[in-house]
Amino acid sequence: MMDLASRSLATVAVVSVALLAQGCVKDDPIVTGTRDAAPPSAPAAFVVPGEDPPDVDAPSCNTCAETLDTSSARGTLCRKNKTRSSAIILNELVSCVCNDKCVQECATYCNGATLEAACQPCIFTGCTDLLNECLADVSGK
Repeated sequence: MMDLASRSLATVAVVSVALLAQGCVKDDPIVTGTRDAAPPSAPAAFVVPGEDPPDVDAPSCNTCAETLDTSSARGTLCRKNKTRSSAIILNELVSCVCNDKCVQECATYCNGATLEAACQPCIFTGCTDLLNECLADVSGK
């Protein structure tokens, strides 16, 4: 621990440095030089936004049934085709299979691997309503 004399000496040193630093700063400094502080400013430009593109599905979007069909190429799911869009139906079906009714039976399939033997029967029994809704979701293309 510091004794009283050491503390007093430290306090005097701190106060002295503070007083010296205060004497080095002017209250109203004058800036001198040969160039302007900033170039003349141009008037602000206003940006007028264009119209947003319509929020509609691409004509080539896929329905839920088309996405389940393994003979066709994957594509973008339709998001605006109905009140319960193809994207909503498929997301609910995947959630039912992978997060609710068939977690154990479809674990490797839900992680991107092959379909297990127990998975498909589980989907047919555990997620029947959503599977039927997905299979009925077809386009008029």
